[in-house]
Amino acid sequence: TLVSLIEDGYITLDTPTDGGNGEWFYNKVRFSDTRAGGYGKMTVKEAFGKSSNVCFAKLAVEHYGQSMEDEMTFVSRITSMKIGEKFGLDLDGEGYSTIYTPNDTKMWSKVSLPMMAIGYGMLITPLHTLTFYNAIANDGKMLTPYIVESVERNGVAKQTFGPVLLNSICSQATADTLTRALDQVTLEGTARR
Repeated sequence: TLVSLIEDGYITLDTPTDGGNGEWFYNKVRFSDTRAGGYGKMTVKEAFGKSSNVCFAKLAVEHYGQSMEDEMTFVSRITSMKIGEKFGLDLDGEGYSTIYTPNDTKMWSKVSLPMMAIGYGMLITPLHTLTFYNAIANDGKMLTPYIVESVERNGVAKQTFGPVLLNSICSQATADTLTRALDQVTLEGTARR
């Protein structure tokens, strides 16, 4: 969600947002933060550090929730990051992710957008999550994961494997911004310990 909002030019890390009293109702569904009483007003960077469901659900609805086309823009941004596709590993049982769209009339509802914005409403494998964070560390460039580095016979590499550029999920500037936001999580946010 943060990548989408930054890439689409809607926010910066200094954009003010409001977590209020820690709960927000949207279409009769309650979105909440874990801190009793909420976090109140803060910047996007602080909201990310505190993993504020309220702030990110609100931001998604504000910027992508005005029409089905807006919702599709958000989902298209998510799917363009390749976190819904198989990587084609040479390994049996590779998992796949499921990302619903507004066109999925049985699975999409009036609260799907804010649910997706806080990490619910889609199924992402651990490998996809790891590959996404690796792309942030690689200046926005997503590389295909690989398990085997080389096949050797008598100590001589007969075949070698390595990462291949899958796509760019965001600009380098956005990746740098996200890295600063991730620092906030460990320095002052929910992962300090």
